[in-house]
Amino acid sequence: MFGFKSKKTKEIQERKERWEKIENLWYEDKIPSPYDTLMFYAADIRNSGHSIFFDRLQENDLTSGIMDKLLPLLPTNLEENVLEAYRAYIRLKEEGKDDETVYDELVKYNRFFVEHDEEILEILELGCKTSQ
Repeated sequence: MFGFKSKKTKEIQERKERWEKIENLWYEDKIPSPYDTLMFYAADIRNSGHSIFFDRLQENDLTSGIMDKLLPLLPTNLEENVLEAYRAYIRLKEEGKDDETVYDELVKYNRFFVEHDEEILEILELGCKTSQ
């Protein structure tokens, strides 16, 4: 109201800037493995969601390799979220039709990611620091 940013607005802006810094490192190919895999995952989920992420992996036959690198980096709650999202994705593909219930599940897993993106950002920042 008086031209001052609220504390919450500042926090949101700072997190946005931190994500941009990590994204720029990724675009410059300066994020070490396996953290580059985590960034690949994060970028896809932030932009498209789990369904598109798993579509890309399946299309390029990368599912096991990416998951093998990704899962050990994640805390248990996020690891379980990825695995549950993958199970829902498989159910959707096996049924061969649009299933609103499964889509709703995938949206739930996407939301969980968004709610915990700070944890992912911290892992990425730590991974980039330890490689320097």
